[in-house]
Amino acid sequence: MILGLLITLVVLAITGYTFWKVWLPMIHNANTLMSNLSAGAAEQRALLTSGVPGQARVLNVQGTGTLVNHDPQVVLDLEVSPAPGAQTFRARCTSIVSQIALPRVQPGCIVAVRFDPMNPQRVALAV
Repeated sequence: MILGLLITLVVLAITGYTFWKVWLPMIHNANTLMSNLSAGAAEQRALLTSGVPGQARVLNVQGTGTLVNHDPQVVLDLEVSPAPGAQTFRARCTSIVSQIALPRVQPGCIVAVRFDPMNPQRVALAV
C-alpha cells in the first residue's frame, strides 16, 4: 500500500513538473501568437476599409514560418505608388497570403495596396 502511494506521488510530481515546464510555456506562446495575429488582422481590416488605394511593386518576399489555416504569413518589401505621377515610397507589410495568391506577390509583381496617408509605413495588401 505504501509502495503504491509512493509510486502515485512520484507520477503526480513528474506530471506536474512536465505541465509546468513544457505545457504552460507552449500554451502561453500559442496565446501570444493568436493575440498578435488578431491585432494585425484588425489593423489590416481598418486599412482596407479606410486606407488610400495605391499600387506597389514587390521588392522582396520573406516567410515568417507561421502558417494560418495552411496559408503562410509573409513579410513584403514594397515600393508603393500612391497615385499616377506621385512620388513613390518604400514600406514593409506583414500579411497572411493564400497559397493560391502566392504567385501574385513575388518580386517584380504589381499588387493593389491600401495605406494610411498620415503614416505611409502602414500598408495592407488588397489581394
